[in-house]
This record gives sequence, C-alpha cells and structure tokens, in this order.
Amino acid sequence: MSLTRADVRMLRERLNKLLAEFGDDCEAQVVGNASFSLNNATFKVEIAPLVDGKAITQEEEDFKRYATSYGLKPEDFNREFQWAGESCVLIGCKPRSTKFPLLVKKANGKIYKFPASTVRLALSQVPA
Repeated sequence: MSLTRADVRMLRERLNKLLAEFGDDCEAQVVGNASFSLNNATFKVEIAPLVDGKAITQEEEDFKRYATSYGLKPEDFNREFQWAGESCVLIGCKPRSTKFPLLVKKANGKIYKFPASTVRLALSQVPA
C-alpha cells in the first residue's frame, strides 16, 4: 500500500482536530502540517502560546526582528494595503527566502510571498 494525497489530508485533518483540543487545554495555538512520499508521511507541529488571546507565530517574530533590513518598521506588521486591486495584510516574513521574504495574506485568505520592494511601494501609498 502507498500513501496518497487524500490519505495524508485525512490524517492531517484528524490530527489537527486533536491538536486543537490540546491547544485549548494548554492555552496555545497548535497547528500541524504534513509532507509525504509514497511510503511515509512527516507531520510537523508548531505550538505558540496565546498572549492576550493571540498566538505569536515564528513569522511574526521574524518580521519584527528583520523589518528594518527590508526597509520597513516593526509596526508595519498586520498593516493593510492594496495590491493589484486586492486588499492585503502584511503578516510576517521568511528571512531565508531572499527574493520573496515577506508573507502577505490576501482577502481570499491565501498567503503569498512578496518581494520587499513591492510591499514597501504598496505601503508607501497607504495614508499613515
């Protein structure tokens, strides 16, 4: 038997339900992700304690740490802007990604990677 994408998706959904219950018990946000091949699957779990009801993710910490190196301010985290006619929110960064280090959530709920120059330009057009 080999693993299919549907098998891993079903396993991940069941695991996420269990992790959500665990997170509620210990006042933390717990999320899991999976990667797989034909013969095995690897599940990664991230736990972030809740501070005032909100989890501080690694991407948020990284953004606040490295914002100035991208020509931004730590206060730009969660700042809204328009890009290509869509509403976007700056939600973090992946500093190891040199070309597209900034994480942006679009109105459709999907997260995209953006170059720093694009986000700087878009934020410069937003009134302060």
